Amino acid sequence: MALDATLRAALQRNPDLVRTGGRLIADDLRYKRRVGKTQALLLLVVDASGSMSAQRRMAAAKQLVLSFLVQAYQRRDRVGMIVFHGAQARVLLPPTNSVALARKKLQVLPTGGKTPLAHGLYLAYRLARRELRRQQSLTPLIVVISDGNPNVPCFSADAKADALRVAKAIARRGLPALFVDTNTNFMEHGLGLALAKAMRCPYERFETIAAGLGLGHLLPSRKQELFYWSPE
Repeated sequence: MALDATLRAALQRNPDLVRTGGRLIADDLRYKRRVGKTQALLLLVVDASGSMSAQRRMAAAKQLVLSFLVQAYQRRDRVGMIVFHGAQARVLLPPTNSVALARKKLQVLPTGGKTPLAHGLYLAYRLARRELRRQQSLTPLIVVISDGNPNVPCFSADAKADALRVAKAIARRGLPALFVDTNTNFMEHGLGLALAKAMRCPYERFETIAAGLGLGHLLPSRKQELFYWSPE
């Protein structure tokens, strides 16, 4: 109980409380609740498939990922990285607060092959839920960087349906996300926008993010405060 705040509330209700020997009532009671600093977990889900393997575009994507890493490091948040190409996705970097390690992993990012986007989303979904079980105050943010053209199924024979299925699961769990669309073919849009809608998350074109939008508006506040509350 917050004795000082309780006494102030009681005296506001009855200024003669002490002189008359009055008693506290339930409405006077105040309690302390401390809200600690929040920490974000930035989960980068990077498309390293053949459709992303054009040298200039992949170099730009790496620079974009690196800028995300630097922002997370400055905030003392943790970063994890999942890459998908070929037959499946894998965790390239388990959650860490070492930007040097993340940069090293990024430099040797393998590319080529098909696009198992559904598996990449599924790994991010599982990793986010695992970390939330370990630290309930954590705020995960899944950032998908892809052209949104899956061609490797994960649960069925339909790669696109599988990707949408996982995207909807991410939304149901209330996991914050962002889809960065690297598709440069404006005549044939990929699945990026539909996936963003399924995840109920912001959708951004690669060029917009690369121009300096950043992630500051998506990451949680790191303030710590002490406030008082009544039972009601």
